[in-house]
Amino acid sequence: MSQPKDQPLFPLRVIHLDIGETVELNDLDDVATYLEFYDSDDPEDSKDVLVLDREGRRVRVVVDELEVKRFELYDEPPLSEEEISRIMEEARRAYEEEQRARREAWERSILYRFLRWLRGKR
Repeated sequence: MSQPKDQPLFPLRVIHLDIGETVELNDLDDVATYLEFYDSDDPEDSKDVLVLDREGRRVRVVVDELEVKRFELYDEPPLSEEEISRIMEEARRAYEEEQRARREAWERSILYRFLRWLRGKR
């Protein structure tokens, strides 16, 4: 039995934008189990993970406590591999910048300086 074209087509690709890892999900049970707590419309979730169907169309998915609450296509054309690569590169750069800023803030903190001083006393 085939799925209607206006519904997401399996397998889905879940792309972790910050690390570039891709996971394939084959059915709604996989979606619920893998995503656990996820909302593609949430800015925090969507900056880290991109969910695409078999044809490269973005999937609106909401999973709450291992239950799929929403599963449909966004009203957008499919993404090309070049667009996906661009999105991943932008997300990777943003992630690296965020990590750099956190590291710099930590290194400026009083606790960091105190711990360095303490290590020097040993």
